[in-house]
Amino acid sequence: MPATACRIRRTTDQSVLDNTDTTISFDTEDFDQGNMADLVAQPTRITIATAGIYMVGGNYAFSGNLTGDRVGKLLLNGTTIIAHADTRALSIAANLVKLHIVTIYKFAAGDYIELVLAQSSTVTLQASAQANYANVLWAILLEDG
Repeated sequence: MPATACRIRRTTDQSVLDNTDTTISFDTEDFDQGNMADLVAQPTRITIATAGIYMVGGNYAFSGNLTGDRVGKLLLNGTTIIAHADTRALSIAANLVKLHIVTIYKFAAGDYIELVLAQSSTVTLQASAQANYANVLWAILLEDG
């Protein structure tokens, strides 16, 4: 039986306002074995079709800036944080800040996850699309139930 798994990504930059949670909107399915993504109707999410234990994660990149924090969160059903990662700005303004976030979680059928970014640079930054590694959201079923 093929694995139930999904990986979606954004192929263009998306603005992330200062001190504002921004849900990433995806435009490309790399694969979707299990019908978990509908990028036309709900481009910000992966919806769990089969209840069970999943490994879920996201990769993201922020445009360079010397000020503030960079934050990524995986949200369950639009409200509950199930994973969180953050870092301070890099000391070289031209460098992208590249991060990943991952967790294992037990989901019910119909639950959904989203990748939400925030930053505190005092200006708008870009969630910088990077070939095949950012900005990405993915899920893989580890065990039914």
